[in-house]
Amino acid sequence: IIPVGTVADSVRLALAPVFLLAGIGAFLNVCALRLSRIVDRSREVEPSLLTSRGREHDRWLGEMQVLDRRMRLVSSAITFSVVSAFLTC
Repeated sequence: IIPVGTVADSVRLALAPVFLLAGIGAFLNVCALRLSRIVDRSREVEPSLLTSRGREHDRWLGEMQVLDRRMRLVSSAITFSVVSAFLTC
């Protein structure tokens, strides 16, 4: 007969990575949605950036730089999340 503590530890060790992977998957979903919104916004800004002049051009350029930085950060978050899921497996 196997002690109850041993069975509980085995179940805990088997299920912990599953919950961790589910959390990472949910986080990846949020990051992918955020990235798609950033890309959509950059597609809206690009025509305005190309047709504007002067101060308005500088404002659109600043917004494009912010969007570019956000894209890089979200892409890094996705990369690190995938690596963490891989290492969990």
